[in-house]
Amino acid sequence: MPSDRIRTLAHVETASLDPDQQISSILDLRLSDLWIELFETPAESRDESLLAGLLRAAYAYGYSDAVREAPRFDLVDEVADAVARRVAR
Repeated sequence: MPSDRIRTLAHVETASLDPDQQISSILDLRLSDLWIELFETPAESRDESLLAGLLRAAYAYGYSDAVREAPRFDLVDEVADAVARRVAR
């Protein structure tokens, strides 16, 4: 499932969050399908293969978003701003 549907949440206000929280919020919104899958899986069924699959999917989502996003490098700019604020602390 592509992560495109998360685009509707792209303008969630994160300015009041600290930089670490901003980075987490930006990425968590893009990976919400994976979080849902993880937490809908019964705890006794969560194992290394599930985690490995979710990590591969997250990587694929990121690659797909980077190739298809408009404007180009929007995520890079968004995360870079939060990283710069984190480093400046």
